[in-house]
Amino acid sequence: MEQLVRAAIEGHQEAFEQLIKTEKSKLFAKAYSYVGTKEDAADIVQETLLQAYKSIHQLKEPKYFSTWLFKILLRQCFAFLRKKRKHS
Repeated sequence: MEQLVRAAIEGHQEAFEQLIKTEKSKLFAKAYSYVGTKEDAADIVQETLLQAYKSIHQLKEPKYFSTWLFKILLRQCFAFLRKKRKHS
């Protein structure tokens, strides 16, 4: 997996896509557990993947890819929940 992460950091889109395939269902499950609707969870996962793709070059340690990705996801969840609370 670390080789795929290194390739993704170097800009190889296929490597990033492969990494995402292994993580996407876990990301969705975690987002759903926070926001409670499939549509919102799917939106959050999409935003997380976009942010990860844009900033993967900043990842220093490939072995922490999953942790890094879930940290982005949690930030997206909390931002969504804050916004939702403001509009309620």
